[in-house]
Amino acid sequence: MNGKLKLKRVCKKIKLYIVLPHIWVLFLVAILALIMCVLSVVYIEINTFLSSIFANIYAGLLTGVIICLITTIKSISLYRTESKVRWLENLHKECLKFISMHHKLLFSKEDEFADDESYYNYIYDTLCCGNDISQTISQGCFEEALPFNPYKYCKKKFSFDAVEVMNGNELLREEIIKLDVSTSSKTDIRELFKTMDSQIIILNRKIMKELELLQVKKKVINISIG
Repeated sequence: MNGKLKLKRVCKKIKLYIVLPHIWVLFLVAILALIMCVLSVVYIEINTFLSSIFANIYAGLLTGVIICLITTIKSISLYRTESKVRWLENLHKECLKFISMHHKLLFSKEDEFADDESYYNYIYDTLCCGNDISQTISQGCFEEALPFNPYKYCKKKFSFDAVEVMNGNELLREEIIKLDVSTSSKTDIRELFKTMDSQIIILNRKIMKELELLQVKKKVINISIG
C-alpha cells in the first residue's frame, strides 16, 4: 500500500513539472543530441566529413543539454518556491482572520452583540475559523496543484502538527457546546481560547518569517536564471 502511495505521489509530481517549458526544451535538446551522436557513429565509416559535422553538432548540443539541465533545476526550484509563497500567504490571511475575530471577541463592548445567541454564534464561528487553519494544512496534501505536502511541511518547518491540533480543537468544541454565555465572563472566554490563540499566533509569526526568506530566495533564483 505504501509503495502504491509513493508511486502515486511520484506520478503527481511528474505531472506538475512536465508542464514547465524548460522540461520540454531539455527533452528536445537531449533527443537531438542523441540523434547527432548516433548519426556521427553511423557515418564514421561511410563519410568521415559528415561524421565530423554530426560530432561537432553533438558536442554543441551536449553543452546545451547541460545548460538546459541547470536552467530546468532552477525553474523547478522557482516553481516550488512560488507555490509555497502563494499557499503561505493564504494561510497567513486565515491566521489574521482568526486573530481579528478573537480580538473582537475579547474586547467587544457590551452592546456589540444583539443577544446571547448572537454572542454564542460568534464564539462558535471563532472556533471554526481557528480550526479551518488546521484543516487547510491537513487537507493540503490532497491538492493536486501543490508540489509539496503542506501537512509535512508545516510539521517540519513550523513544528505545527495540524492533526494533533485538530484533536485539541475538538475538545475545545465540546467545551463551547456546553458553554453558557450568560454566565461566562471575558476571562472565561480568554481561557477557553488560550491554547488555540497561542498556537495560531506562533504559527503566524513563523509563517511571516518564512515568507520573508522565500521572497529573498525567489529574487536570488530569478537573478541566477536571468
